[in-house]
Amino acid sequence: MVLNQEALLLLLDVSPPMHRFLPEVEKLCSMLLQKKLIYNKKDMVGIVLFGTKVLDAIVVGMDMMIKKFPSTKSGKIKKRLCLIASALCPTKGPCEGSKEDEVGTIADQMTAHGMRLECIVARKGAKWQYEYENNGGK
Repeated sequence: MVLNQEALLLLLDVSPPMHRFLPEVEKLCSMLLQKKLIYNKKDMVGIVLFGTKVLDAIVVGMDMMIKKFPSTKSGKIKKRLCLIASALCPTKGPCEGSKEDEVGTIADQMTAHGMRLECIVARKGAKWQYEYENNGGK
C-alpha cells in the first residue's frame, strides 16, 4: 500500500431539513471527489447517506472503516470521516447512559483506530467555505 493513502468516508445527511442545501452539497462532494481523483489516485472514497440520527451515522461510518481496514493493515492508511449535516434536527438520547457517554465512547474508539472526524455544517444564508485539506486537495 502507498504510504500517503487515505480512506475518506462522507457521511451525508439527507433528512428533510437538509433538502434545501443538497444542490450545494452536491457541488461540494463533486469537488472533493474530483480533487481526490486528480491529486490522490490511490485514495479511497465512500459515501453513507443517512436521514435520522447523526451519532448512528458516525457509528456506522466507524464500523465500515474498522471492518475495511483492520488494525493490522491500517497503519499506512489515514482514515477520515467527513460529516456533512445541517444540525437542525435534535439528537435523540441513547437508550442507556447519556449523550456525553455515547460521544465519549465514539471519540475513544475513533482515537483507538486512528480515525479523524471533520464536520461541515450547512446553515441558512451561509456560503460554503471549505478548503480541502488546507492545500487545495493535494
